[in-house]
Amino acid sequence: MNTPEQKQTGGWGWKGKLAELLGRHGSRTSDQGKAASHQTHNKRTQVLFASFRELRELGYKLDDPANLKPKHIEALVKLWEKEGQSPSTIQNKISVFRIFTRWIGKEGMIRSAESLVQTPGAATRSYVVTEPKGWTPKGVSTSVIDQVENFDARVGMQLRVCLVFGLRMQEAIELKPHRVDKGDYMVVSDGTKGGRARVVPINTQGKRDLLEQCKKLVGFAKNAYMGDPENSLAQNKRRFYYLMEKFGITKEDLGVTAHGLRHEYVNGRYEQLAGDKSPVEGGTVARKNPELDHAVRTVIAEEVGHTRPSIVSCYSGSRRTFKEMPDANPS
Repeated sequence: MNTPEQKQTGGWGWKGKLAELLGRHGSRTSDQGKAASHQTHNKRTQVLFASFRELRELGYKLDDPANLKPKHIEALVKLWEKEGQSPSTIQNKISVFRIFTRWIGKEGMIRSAESLVQTPGAATRSYVVTEPKGWTPKGVSTSVIDQVENFDARVGMQLRVCLVFGLRMQEAIELKPHRVDKGDYMVVSDGTKGGRARVVPINTQGKRDLLEQCKKLVGFAKNAYMGDPENSLAQNKRRFYYLMEKFGITKEDLGVTAHGLRHEYVNGRYEQLAGDKSPVEGGTVARKNPELDHAVRTVIAEEVGHTRPSIVSCYSGSRRTFKEMPDANPS
């Protein structure tokens, strides 16, 4: 007879076996010493369950998580990098798997993070961007979105949502335009990191017009979302990446990614709120008025789903970005 835990995880399939490993080892620190915090245990659980689901979506039907091999880690890191996940996120996930390999007797199986990624620096932690990653600074016109939209209206609109509202790719796919609309703002929760809801302002006519277009695209159902309803989330994500490659929206071709639209949003909002460009785009207000800079970062961090204003440096640079290069943008 299955235990309650087994019933919740589908018997002794891969979910049940992973739950058993977490129950045995997950509450201890990495060195098997003192008990790990509740937050640490939850984080390990989230990362491992999500990652093994991703492996199955990638075609690796691991019925026993203990059969994890280097090729599985390589496939996951390639996916995370392709999704534009931050170096710190990739590093943290790899760290969880390093601990996991100890539980299954395969310690040392995972290579260094830098040797696993395809793009140099993709797994190197840095909270400060040193060059613009938006489309405009790279000379890439958003007319490329028109081309995508002519081929696939839903994916094209997902890109517009990333640009105009600063959403992440998965948030754009899972966006329910009727449900999120609260008048002068929308509440985004589906597809967010950790399921944390956040408020995104609808403070321009352009934003209002786009949200209305999204409603028309998905139909009248309250819970209709931006992804293709005939496909799963995994299939919608694969479709999104396929079209990014088809239309050259990659670092290798145009030199930008879909995530660059989020950079575009953040730096555009910085300029709107501060009255000057962000540090990474050559602005000087961050240096001259640190209080205003901090206030602007606080607003933007909330809008894009980060808990700390300092994380905005990943998009806009920090006050120090040009501090030692006063000639970078003469005042």
